[in-house]
Amino acid sequence: MWNKIVSCICVVWVTMMTGITVHAITPEELVYDQVSKYITGQDATDIAQDICEASYTYHVDPILVAAVFTTESNFDNSAVSGVGAIGIAQLMPETAAQLNVNPYDRRENIYGGVKYLGQIAG
Repeated sequence: MWNKIVSCICVVWVTMMTGITVHAITPEELVYDQVSKYITGQDATDIAQDICEASYTYHVDPILVAAVFTTESNFDNSAVSGVGAIGIAQLMPETAAQLNVNPYDRRENIYGGVKYLGQIAG
């Protein structure tokens, strides 16, 4: 614990002494940065925004959601797995039905996937 505190103090002191400007990146910026590695243009903006909005709605960390969705589909809503999981969140049809979402609709897939993550995370 003390090592972390000392490290933090050292970083702050060095930053102050060297005049380095530190920009705190927001969760929204981190999510957009991740999405934009795989998706371009307005689609990247829309997907990142939907992930953040859904995350805040269902009280799930948006950075966790972005990591899961990267692993599942690289944010490709046309992705279908060999076992039939659909879209960005890779929702199984039965799960999508239980969540009352259309898994082929990008926004509904994201919201359903985030809601499901919130349910299984407890």
